[in-house]
Amino acid sequence: MRNPIIKGMDYIRQTNAQKSSPSVNPEGTEKLVEERNANRINSYIKNNDFEGLKIVKRSNLETYGDEQGMNIQQALDRYGSYKDIINASIRSNLGMVACTGLYDICYGGGQ
Repeated sequence: MRNPIIKGMDYIRQTNAQKSSPSVNPEGTEKLVEERNANRINSYIKNNDFEGLKIVKRSNLETYGDEQGMNIQQALDRYGSYKDIINASIRSNLGMVACTGLYDICYGGGQ
């Protein structure tokens, strides 16, 4: 099993490559939306926060019509483009990347 930090760094590098690419893969962006939804749900399960899980699923159902979260069309309606979906998907992770000391590694700084 790969170290979760290394796996996260690979994910960030791949996402950054997509972000800076002139063309964006719609299927990859849809997978990103699905992974974000799954990661959010799984974080509640992993932390044994079943009350929080119940709340987030109820909120997702009310907001998106699906307890798993938004689908690709809802993301496009909200953000406007595949590239903006990618930007929004990684935007909230930058603080954690910095806190874990991975910012320079993931964004072209020193190793």
